[in-house]
Amino acid sequence: CDLLVLGLMPISWAVARIKLRWYWFHLTMQVGFLYREKEVISLLDGWHWQVATAHVSIWLALAFVCWECWRFSQVRESGRSAKAIDQVLDMLL
Repeated sequence: CDLLVLGLMPISWAVARIKLRWYWFHLTMQVGFLYREKEVISLLDGWHWQVATAHVSIWLALAFVCWECWRFSQVRESGRSAKAIDQVLDMLL
């Protein structure tokens, strides 16, 4: 059991250094859902102009949300109240 814990220490050290924030995880999930939707529409041969316009607008909105999360994540690390910044990011997502 101790050997297992010693073997996992480098992995836990590396994971702790990555600092993946919850909002990036949620955005990654949304990108995955949109990609799956694109694949389903392609399989069903359903790319009409209405569907394409809606899909492009959703991707554009997601790009703006990613940009705003990037900007707010830099404010979060500037020493201001991390809890307040998290609440703003939670409302944004």
